[in-house]
Amino acid sequence: MKNFTLYILLIMLTNTLHSQCFSKISSGNYHNVGIKPNGTIYTWGNRSNGLGTLGLGTATGPAILAPTQVGTATNWTSISTGKSNTFAIKSDGTLWGTGYDNYGQVGDGTFGTSHVIYTFIQIGTATDWKTTSGTRDSTIGLKTNGTLWGWGFNNNGQVGDGTTTERHTPIQIGTNTNWKAITSGGSFNVALKTDGTLWAWGYNSALGVGDLSTPYFTSPLQVGTDTNWSTVVAGASHILALKNDGSLFSFGGGSNNNNSEMGHGLSWVGPYNTPLQIGTDSNWQSVSAGFNTSYAIKTDGTLWAWGQNDLGQLGDGTTVDKGYPTQIGTDTNWASMQAGFQHCIALKTDGSLWAWGDNSMSQLGIGTTSSSSVPVQIAVAGCALGNDVFEKAPLNLYPNPTNDKVTLDNSEAHYNNVIVYNYLGQEVTQQKLFYTNNQDIDLSGFSSGVYLFKLQSETSSETIKVVKK
Repeated sequence: MKNFTLYILLIMLTNTLHSQCFSKISSGNYHNVGIKPNGTIYTWGNRSNGLGTLGLGTATGPAILAPTQVGTATNWTSISTGKSNTFAIKSDGTLWGTGYDNYGQVGDGTFGTSHVIYTFIQIGTATDWKTTSGTRDSTIGLKTNGTLWGWGFNNNGQVGDGTTTERHTPIQIGTNTNWKAITSGGSFNVALKTDGTLWAWGYNSALGVGDLSTPYFTSPLQVGTDTNWSTVVAGASHILALKNDGSLFSFGGGSNNNNSEMGHGLSWVGPYNTPLQIGTDSNWQSVSAGFNTSYAIKTDGTLWAWGQNDLGQLGDGTTVDKGYPTQIGTDTNWASMQAGFQHCIALKTDGSLWAWGDNSMSQLGIGTTSSSSVPVQIAVAGCALGNDVFEKAPLNLYPNPTNDKVTLDNSEAHYNNVIVYNYLGQEVTQQKLFYTNNQDIDLSGFSSGVYLFKLQSETSSETIKVVKK
């Protein structure tokens, strides 16, 4: 019992010392945004040419070299970035945006060639927004009721409303209410439904719909027939997607002569019009895509990258392109990453924030304008560490106490892995988790006693005590 008590104290101390300063991060072309656990929002990067992306009230003056708080509000819950825009959602479900508005991509009804919004303004009056995602010049949004919305430039059907008409305020895309996740590329969008199907629309160089003869699609079109997609992210002209079994796929690739970001080798030439698996590994946990770059984290916490590397944007210490997933360093505590144009920012599980790649616009946030080909830690001033920094989705684990097994409903919490420890703090089993309900964790082969279930996601972890009778 003494060892168990010491183990609990160790968990409490570790959580206190290594809590994240930012609970969420997002990266645009030359700017970044983050939310702290206390609901405050921070931006950094290019300002003089940033077209209001930082939301600091002006686009003039020096670049912002380090994360800087925007306003005084403490109820921000969600963030996203487009090429020249930043969007954020408050706890009351309202949507706010800032940045370049030449095609109405901010969504407030105004637009124009020289129209720029320099501070966050509310978009409409709806109070049920969940998340947004932006292309170069348009935006899509997802509401809590599962409906999909679009606005902005629409020359390639990227708004998704079945037309090529420019939209200056959000317009609903179809009538379906089972949309789950959204992501945006150069002039196209991709989305997942709750049934595990994958959909895409807009400019057709990267959509993976199997038909490259049509230049664009104005409404969501299903990609293949698979129903086991779990995650999808879009880069400038390529798409990465994960399946429930942890396998990784890419498709698209545009018209580049060297599509190394696809993960199939330096000599591989695209575009590829259906999803193609990258390697045979089945332990991929999360992915992010940038401009000709790809990043991924495995369930063991290792970081991998591939694609264009002329500015050190892959983070492996070189400027040599990589055609296949290449491990970045040896650390095993990477939690999440966000690809920018030619840079990347990432969080570790110990709470630290890192950046690497091009820094010509101060987008790394490291206090200088020097680029880096390896991850450099971002010093976050005034970061108050706390115990519970990531918002926790509903989690249902039952029965507890149990005779033989416990059942986990992971459909909302979205944990990727569970490690089970005995009362001595020794690992007794580990199991990969999927975003579904009714997953069984078998304890029938273990003796009666107290066990600790450490549930892990790409951004957080949670420890739950389970008693086996």
